[in-house]
Amino acid sequence: MSEVALFDLDHTVYEGLSCITAMQAHAQAGIIPAETIQRTTAVLHHYREVGLEFDTALAAISRIYAQALAGHSYTRVSRITGAQFKSPEHAHRYAEFVRPTVQRLGLHHESILVTGQPGFIAAAAAGALGIKHCVSSTFQVVNDTFTGEIDRGLFSGARRVQAARRLEAPTYDRTGSFAFADSEADVALLETVEYPVCVDPTPGLRRIAVQKGWPIAGRAEVPSVVDRLLVAH
Repeated sequence: MSEVALFDLDHTVYEGLSCITAMQAHAQAGIIPAETIQRTTAVLHHYREVGLEFDTALAAISRIYAQALAGHSYTRVSRITGAQFKSPEHAHRYAEFVRPTVQRLGLHHESILVTGQPGFIAAAAAGALGIKHCVSSTFQVVNDTFTGEIDRGLFSGARRVQAARRLEAPTYDRTGSFAFADSEADVALLETVEYPVCVDPTPGLRRIAVQKGWPIAGRAEVPSVVDRLLVAH
């Protein structure tokens, strides 16, 4: 079994929602209509106003996005997404702790980006951050063309954990492993490792972290927290 470092994407290693960034690039390229972003924003507004679970909101957003991409080339979408996420003007959206943490843990840990966002977004973000592996939802593609359907939706924390474990077959070792996340939707992920680190957590995750004794860190504090945990290990 191997030790891993699991990184949540949105609001943990990436500022904001990565799908909005990708949608903006795809709308600018004429791949999807601007209405896709408006519909996504409406779902997010509903999520915030009525307390909709984020997993439910992400599933709804992913259906909107997958349908908007129907008939378009996966290769072109991936290329545009990669260029957007690796552009120099985009660098400020990534948390500064990620690269040094990946390098610090790299000798003994497999770094994995874990997200419910689609694979072309996860791959672009992982590439920009120097993370070797990613676990993500996947939109269905046939003959390099999006069909409008979702092949695999990792919209719950439990499903993301299952997918991460399958990647590190037969399983990864809880002892010595790390996870970095920001919200209560990621509790299942955080519970699978010895060292869960709550990064600028939401109020809900902060309450859970206090109850469980999990480390809480601002983004600038993460490297020192990792060093302290490694010394203890």
